[in-house]
Amino acid sequence: MWFLSPYASFAEMESAIKEKEYELLKNGSNQAPVARATSSTWIALYRADLSYQPQKMELGKNRFLRVYQVRSGKSYQAVAEGKSLVAAYENAGVDTAFVCYEVVSGGLPGTLIFFEGMRSLAKLDSMNERWSAVTDALGAEKMNRIEEGLDRVYSSIEDILFAVRPEISRVTKETMESDPAFWNAQAVTADWSLH
Repeated sequence: MWFLSPYASFAEMESAIKEKEYELLKNGSNQAPVARATSSTWIALYRADLSYQPQKMELGKNRFLRVYQVRSGKSYQAVAEGKSLVAAYENAGVDTAFVCYEVVSGGLPGTLIFFEGMRSLAKLDSMNERWSAVTDALGAEKMNRIEEGLDRVYSSIEDILFAVRPEISRVTKETMESDPAFWNAQAVTADWSLH
C-alpha cells in the first residue's frame, strides 16, 4: 500500500508536516501515529523531461495505477535512456500518459518512479499493441539500441499494479469533482492528496 502526497515545494511539505503535528497536539494526542513495521517515506521530485503527456493523466478518474520502479547507479545515463524512451513514445503518438519522479531521499539513489494511470484494467489488453507502435515508429534497429541502453544502465525494473482506494484516500476538491460518483461516497476531502 502506498500513500502519495504531492507538494509544490519543500517549503509547502514542511508546512504540511507542521500542520499535521499541530493537529495531533490540538486533539490531545502527544504520541505519533503508529507506523506499519515496514513503512518508509520517500521524497521524489517530478521530472517533466521523463514524463509523457502528463496533462492526460486525469488522476481523479483513474481506478488503477501501474508503477515502474527503475533503479540505476548511473543516474545521468538512466535519464538519457529515459529521454530516448519518451521520445520514442512521442514519435509513435501512443495513446497513453505517464509521469516520472526521481527519488531524492529515503530510497536508493538513481531510482526513477513512473506512474501510468488506468481507468480500467482493460488498458493492459492493448499493452503489446502500444509497444509495437513505439517499435514501428522508431524502427527495430533503433528500438534495439534503446533497449540495450536500458539494460546496460538500469540495475532493476519493478512493475507494480495498484488499485485506487477512495475509502482510504484524502483528495483535493478538484480531484473529487472530477468523478463525484466515485469519490464523494467514500473519500475524505482534504487540502492535499493522499492516495
